Amino acid sequence: MTETNVFSTFEEMNLQAELLKGIHNSGLQSPTDLQQRSILPIIKGGDYVVQTPVSSDRIAVLSISALQVVDQSNMSTQVIILSPTRESALQTMTTLTSFGASTKVQVLAAIDKPTSNDTSRLEAGVHIVCGLPGRVLTLIDRFSMKTENVNMLVLNEPDEMILHKNSDVVYEIYGHLKSTTQVVLMPNVMNKDVDAMIEKLMKNPVKILTHNARYLDGVDQYYSVNDPKTKYSVLKDITDHHTLSFVIVYCNSEATVEEVYAKYGADGVPTTYIHSGTDQQTRSMRLVSFKSGQHRILITTDVLAGSPDVEVGKLVINYDMPVDPETYLLRVGRTSRIGRTGKAVSLTESVAAIQAIEEYHSTKIIALENIDIRM
Repeated sequence: MTETNVFSTFEEMNLQAELLKGIHNSGLQSPTDLQQRSILPIIKGGDYVVQTPVSSDRIAVLSISALQVVDQSNMSTQVIILSPTRESALQTMTTLTSFGASTKVQVLAAIDKPTSNDTSRLEAGVHIVCGLPGRVLTLIDRFSMKTENVNMLVLNEPDEMILHKNSDVVYEIYGHLKSTTQVVLMPNVMNKDVDAMIEKLMKNPVKILTHNARYLDGVDQYYSVNDPKTKYSVLKDITDHHTLSFVIVYCNSEATVEEVYAKYGADGVPTTYIHSGTDQQTRSMRLVSFKSGQHRILITTDVLAGSPDVEVGKLVINYDMPVDPETYLLRVGRTSRIGRTGKAVSLTESVAAIQAIEEYHSTKIIALENIDIRM
């Protein structure tokens, strides 16, 4: 089932005056295409799958919808919003606070280890709880968070939650909710793992999907066919010629990330890396070093592909080909997400893999031979 109604202004959505004021004061004057098609339907009720690789778009949709449906006169938890990473949860909290600044909606961030202060706030009345699945479950199990009045459960980036092995925690939280609770899934991409989660959590969901090809429009895409034994030398040759900051190198495993990092180090090239085995404090420090330009090359797995942690990347390199075309979009589309242009290079053993991506996304990827990709 698909949704076709479009509301071209926030005013047409009949949002609360205080919420509308907060949206405009935050600098958001007109809704994006996805926001036009998804906010009001979600507010009206029913289960929805809203897919986009753009984190700011997702978070605006879920924040406006959540703030609108809350009954401010009822001082109980009515909405739970789950995010896969600390950065994503903080961005959600910031947006909720900004959009809801003129309302009386109370929001609690379940990001750090719960404290007695969280218990006091819950007892005083919190309308929306947003945070990490494990932290929210701890609030429910050990800090007296009541769920009987939760009318909406939102999963921001459920595909990333699956990658972070949080599915079981999500299902346990869902088990605490009443059967009539509205469920909204907002994935970066649609894949078989997301489909499996939809089957477990949702009832006849409406799907509102983005047109993926437009996220590749600002990206010059190249490929190089290589033998695995020579792949690192090709990678280093590319990054040696690309002298600007913000190069993201994607690998398919933690072991490969660390292997590439070690090879760069042996060649005297300063880089940094993160993967799902990187603890939160180290991850944050390394992301700061990358975004500040201290390290111009970041080596990572798909743990970074769809998150808002790094909205930069002038060059993306697929050291390993992504496992599916949707993951390719998440990696490569990063270079043009905020009105910029960028370049992407995929190192592959097979032209057929490139052709499959071209066909899936209706895009063109050019052979790298004899092409200068310097910026």
